Amino acid sequence: MAKKSATVRSSEQVADGFIKIAVENMANAIKKISVQRGYDVTRYALNCFGGAGGQHACLVADALGMESVLIHPLSSLLSAYGMGLADIRSVRQQAIEEPFGDKARKTLESVARRLARAAIEEVAGQGVATNKITLHVRAHIRYAGTIRR
Repeated sequence: MAKKSATVRSSEQVADGFIKIAVENMANAIKKISVQRGYDVTRYALNCFGGAGGQHACLVADALGMESVLIHPLSSLLSAYGMGLADIRSVRQQAIEEPFGDKARKTLESVARRLARAAIEEVAGQGVATNKITLHVRAHIRYAGTIRR
């Protein structure tokens, strides 16, 4: 059996490889929400945002066949600004595999209380007053014998 020799790459080649992977991932994400739905992105401008957006915008546009890129003067702040406007959330979940009935209902109530306390504690720990916290409890129920996904 022949031995494979290791390929030696410079730091610049490795960095370039990482950039190519990042660009491909960004282009694929855009394709998923546009091209696969029938939109011709080549007729639009790519809107660039985020701290490293300007570093990747032209390469992403090229990968998508787009000819123009819109870079807002505050584009590096837009992601952070959006995060600052977003609601503070905490999500907790736990599987309970019991046949539905009184015992399962009691288990659900107990688990819901425990998970709710943990979620409220986390959100309150971020400075949200407890009287401003809204709690949503949901149960995803499946028929016996069906496969979980």
